[in-house]
Amino acid sequence: MMTGLPSDSDAKAMKTVERLLALKPNTMRIYPTIVLENTPLCDLYRAGKYTPQTLEDAVSLCAKLIPMIEQRGVKLIRVGLHASEELENRVAGPFHPAFMELCRSAIFRENVLKALQARNDSEVTIDVDPRMLSIALGQKKENLQHFSKHGYTVHIRPDASLSGGTYRLR
Repeated sequence: MMTGLPSDSDAKAMKTVERLLALKPNTMRIYPTIVLENTPLCDLYRAGKYTPQTLEDAVSLCAKLIPMIEQRGVKLIRVGLHASEELENRVAGPFHPAFMELCRSAIFRENVLKALQARNDSEVTIDVDPRMLSIALGQKKENLQHFSKHGYTVHIRPDASLSGGTYRLR
């Protein structure tokens, strides 16, 4: 599945996922649209007739699509493009070498924020599976900054007793 194509929207992408899931696939991939040099899409972009997704918008959308897909038992085998020679001709679009991690971090952040809003504590420690520490913290610790902006002091600690990408608020 590609997101961010001309005339695409988040609502259309969500409908596309539902239609694809109705086909009962075993696996799926999500690729945000990247504008490459010497392509018709590049011509549209340069003519001001196409605006690619920002990285933030692509991450936000994919953070909604990923749970929809995985909750239906479909394995995501790639989200975002793999760095390659072809991408050296990239003109615009939401490329990031750790795109999937950005999406997983956004999903974690939103789930935790909902849990924090349901509690009365403004300070909380979150124990996480050590393998998901970087996802929990976010790139450049952006999740901690996000929680702080919402009035929460959050401490994230690896806990070897947790596994399978789990976490615990305390």
